[in-house]
Amino acid sequence: MRRFSFVIATTAITAMFATAGPVAAADPTHLTGSFTFDSVLCGFAGTTHVGFIDNFGSKADGSSYDSGQVLETFVASNGRGVTIFFAGHEYNYPPVVNADGSVSFAYLYSEAQFKIQALNGPILQQNAGRILVTLVLAADGSFVSLSIHVLAGPNPNTTGDENSPQSCSVIAPYLAG
Repeated sequence: MRRFSFVIATTAITAMFATAGPVAAADPTHLTGSFTFDSVLCGFAGTTHVGFIDNFGSKADGSSYDSGQVLETFVASNGRGVTIFFAGHEYNYPPVVNADGSVSFAYLYSEAQFKIQALNGPILQQNAGRILVTLVLAADGSFVSLSIHVLAGPNPNTTGDENSPQSCSVIAPYLAG
């Protein structure tokens, strides 16, 4: 859920800036960081450590780009753990104002990698390829629709949500031992 929340937050921030109108091209911004917190993953209590690298910027046409990686390590209270890795490139197309006043945002994730791996062990699930996400907001900013289309590659988990049924189907059995 944290990764999905991160994607939604990134999408919302991008949408907020995109609706502010055309902006001049910005120099790339580089961020890094890490944090640790108590958490629950797929029903197992434990500790999560997250480290990230992010590079992003905007273009004069209203589009923007983002690339980087997130490495999440979860260790359950029973000592078993998993790493969840996400890396790739995101291209955010310029927003389109539709005839009814709604706004469409399209995000292309290429070279997307989402990997769940047993801590110091085998890969449990892996995505690779390209995904197109389209978000539509009404003229008042309220949610209208969200669609996810796999364009290429194996993508068994398109949300990137580590607490999704797709993720927990491989994480929970491993953590249980």
